[in-house]
Amino acid sequence: MIVTNNNNLPEPLVRAFKVLNSKYVGGGNISVTTLKDSPQINKLKTIFKDYVTVDAESMLYSVLGQAMHKVLESANERVNEEKDIPDVIEKRFYKNVFGWSVSGQVDRLIPSEEKISDWKMTSTWKVINEKYDDWETQLNCYAHLARHNGYKVSKLEIVAVLRDYRKSANTKNYPSSPIQVIRIPVWTNKRANLYIRDRVQLHQDTLSGSAKTKCTDEERWYTGDSFALMKKGNKKATKIFKTKEEAGKIGKDYTLEFRKGVYNRCEKYCEVSSFCQQYKEEQTA
Repeated sequence: MIVTNNNNLPEPLVRAFKVLNSKYVGGGNISVTTLKDSPQINKLKTIFKDYVTVDAESMLYSVLGQAMHKVLESANERVNEEKDIPDVIEKRFYKNVFGWSVSGQVDRLIPSEEKISDWKMTSTWKVINEKYDDWETQLNCYAHLARHNGYKVSKLEIVAVLRDYRKSANTKNYPSSPIQVIRIPVWTNKRANLYIRDRVQLHQDTLSGSAKTKCTDEERWYTGDSFALMKKGNKKATKIFKTKEEAGKIGKDYTLEFRKGVYNRCEKYCEVSSFCQQYKEEQTA
């Protein structure tokens, strides 16, 4: 991986980002985080790993998340010394699936409560809109791996730390605290097992070339087309609608502006978009 410094950040900060990022090590052939993500992106990262370019600034939230986990890990280890049944802290579990070792590292497994608790540094928007599908998948895969290794798991939770929280905000449904505990639905062990097996097969087929798997709209963070209700003289939209029908009749002081959907991940955040044939074809279409 090539790390750039396009915004001329202080060199000590860039070095710290590089060191912390290089210390992250997954386990086995594939981690749960990669398993639930795009097989095409995983393949491109594997093929072009020595040519992938990442700007130091983009590492900020990842590094902050790692720092938070490190502090919590240290604090929990001290608390564990006083518990009859100690919590399992930052433990990586493994399972062999179709010849691959699938791994997942839990932040905190509490055997006395049969619960996995995972810490996330995230946006306030995610909590307001309850966009938890990816967390649900991740934690249920962790639960399956933990059960496979002899632990009972019947509860799942996310402890979300909201990095952009504003105490003065008065938006509807705005969280009352910058730290939110979110209960996550628990899948049956059979459902989790089938999901993991299907994803392993898909990743293996994509890597081998026996399947030409393209990224889905969800994996590309597609916004979808929309219509913005604009009041004359204002630069910001009054409201956003998915369809014209949803907008209905508008007043004479308003106009309806069409906004074409954007693949946000491809255009702003994907590390391998420059190597991606799917993205190149769409740009030249």
